[in-house]
Amino acid sequence: MTATGKTNPPPSVAGPADRAAWIARQWFTASGALVAEAVAGLEPLMVFRHASGLRHALFLDSAAVDRADDVDDAGALRLGRFSFVTGDPIHSVTLTPGADATLDAHAVADAFSGLRSLLGELACPTIPGLPPFQGGVAGLVSYECGLARLGLAAPATRATAAPLLALHVYDVVFAYDHDLGRGWFISQGLPASGPVARRNRAAERLAAWLDAEPVRRDAVPSPPMPTAAQEFRHPLPGHPQVLSTHSRDTYCDMVRAAIELIRAGDIFQVNLAQCLAVEAAIDPVD
Repeated sequence: MTATGKTNPPPSVAGPADRAAWIARQWFTASGALVAEAVAGLEPLMVFRHASGLRHALFLDSAAVDRADDVDDAGALRLGRFSFVTGDPIHSVTLTPGADATLDAHAVADAFSGLRSLLGELACPTIPGLPPFQGGVAGLVSYECGLARLGLAAPATRATAAPLLALHVYDVVFAYDHDLGRGWFISQGLPASGPVARRNRAAERLAAWLDAEPVRRDAVPSPPMPTAAQEFRHPLPGHPQVLSTHSRDTYCDMVRAAIELIRAGDIFQVNLAQCLAVEAAIDPVD
């Protein structure tokens, strides 16, 4: 293990030189991963504002932080201790719904099988003493993906622009511990193999990650209305600018149908939902 240390000015997001100053010290693990401890005061939101310019940027934010002394049961699972920022994956799998449910079922099965094999090839030791997500698979698995896995087509009323799944393999992660108020950039050096090759790859990837140009917040285009905009034709009472996929009557029809299915013993639970849409220019980061 090698380490370097230096004194840094307060964190800034102005440019690549400032982002290099985000690092307080760094070292390589025996297997070749690079760990760069962030300077004090560098928080996940600041890192995400930068990473939002990367492909498939992802922010796993523990917005409701649960402190250890706030949890009555010492053995209880805590959900709010860590936050993670990542982006620019080394591998991606995205599936969109097709016209044939049987083909979708095979495609979903193949996607998960391929990811399982890839993770086996890329497996590396967990770095002790750091937050648990140190790289790996993250993304979206839709409700429709579950139907597709069973060879069932989604109901016509569930037309959506969302993919069945969009999963990505991330090799660089910013991991933050809210208890300690400390963060680390972790660059695994994948898919290189062997300590020397992984060290070189890890250093290159972290440098590229930090030097990427952030998105200009005033250049973000206005998001379009959903693809299936014709479904959003019912104004919300009192809020005409908000459109729903259901009127009050059609929603009540769903409730009545669900009650009858429960009485018939066909189901024992159902989650009834409606989709809402509003046309607005909203920056997803801000």
